[in-house]
Amino acid sequence: MRVVLVHSLPGRARFRVASGRDAAGFASALAKTAGVKSASYNPRTGSILVFYDGHLTSESTILQAIKSAEAAAPVAAKTTERQKEKAAWSYIGYQIFRLIKPRSLKPMSTVVEAVPFFVEGLKSLSRLRLDVPVLDAAAVGASLAMRNIDSASTLIMF
Repeated sequence: MRVVLVHSLPGRARFRVASGRDAAGFASALAKTAGVKSASYNPRTGSILVFYDGHLTSESTILQAIKSAEAAAPVAAKTTERQKEKAAWSYIGYQIFRLIKPRSLKPMSTVVEAVPFFVEGLKSLSRLRLDVPVLDAAAVGASLAMRNIDSASTLIMF
């Protein structure tokens, strides 16, 4: 990954990263660096925005911290591969269970599996937030209301 200082103001610097593969992780690790007030990664622009205390750190120190975080990137990539493998096996297990589960139990098991989605959606609504749990609950609820059990169970699985 190549890192370039794109823009700088006192106490603020923007670095462009050539590969966003682990840039979000670099930004969160960078936020823990002494003198750094906050660091955030924007995948749309491919940049890391850093707010820092100029008395405690400098742009070159931040640049070195990003490059040193890059050295730890292969470990994060292995974790990602493990997560992909785990998700694949989870999907395979779901498909096998789906084949052997009696058809008469499918509606009841789908409703039971949907309950956590409704609980999370209601928690978000109680905090006056319209976010992913609310949308998931709405999609699953609409599928169940239309008695489309296959659609609801697929949404739950994803």
